[in-house]
Amino acid sequence: MATSGLCLTVALGSAMPTGNLHGTAIGLNTSNELIYLSITLFVVGFGVGPLVFAPRRSFFQRYHIQMLIR
Repeated sequence: MATSGLCLTVALGSAMPTGNLHGTAIGLNTSNELIYLSITLFVVGFGVGPLVFAPRRSFFQRYHIQMLIR
């Protein structure tokens, strides 16, 4: 249940600002390209983040467990 809630939150977090990007750019006094870049980096980070952090997490957890066993 928690995983499905997180997936919904991420989908809404990347989709909601895209409805009024021009208004957001005007409100923040930035260019449209900068607003597009923020959405792009959010989605790329969502895709690449688990590829980077999952192996590190597994390695460090196993390392600490092995140190406790020895």
